[in-house]
Amino acid sequence: MSHCPDKGAAPDAPGVVVMNHDGHVLGIDRRARTVFFQVGMYEGVRWSAFAEPSALLEYVSMRLWKIFNGREQSPSEIGLPAVAIFSHRAGIVLKLTGHQAPGESGEDLFVVLVEQLEPEAFLRARLMYRYGLTPREGELLMLLRSGQSVAQTGKELGISLPTAKTYARNLIDKLEVTGLRALRTIP
Repeated sequence: MSHCPDKGAAPDAPGVVVMNHDGHVLGIDRRARTVFFQVGMYEGVRWSAFAEPSALLEYVSMRLWKIFNGREQSPSEIGLPAVAIFSHRAGIVLKLTGHQAPGESGEDLFVVLVEQLEPEAFLRARLMYRYGLTPREGELLMLLRSGQSVAQTGKELGISLPTAKTYARNLIDKLEVTGLRALRTIP
């Protein structure tokens, strides 16, 4: 599992880490490896330290242990499914969901799904840069993505309904989508 490819996986599929009951990482897929590599780089771990697979697995094991182990419990003692949100000072936000699964040798395994979340400010900045949006268009897009109607977004932004509709049409054109429904689901 330590070199599992993620071919055919959905772009937003979570990464996977498999641990034994002692907290030792038995395997990690490419997505989870990438996320923990980023966290390690922000923490000052030299990239060459991850050249050895055992060093990466040791780092991931230590990091997950610190996140889930606020009470000196092993992964098998944590109430499952266990969920933890890890917010790194560099802006990386992870949602970690731990599940218990039976292993081949009869020993339970701790499977951690690793999802990288994006804070709203980062998402808005990324979408503005990607599509060449003005700050106001970025605000409107975020409100529309949250499910608000064009009228509600206009009220919240302090603009008239016709102006809000014009902004929405401009967003549809700039993002080259078919309508509001497609606009709300822009990744």
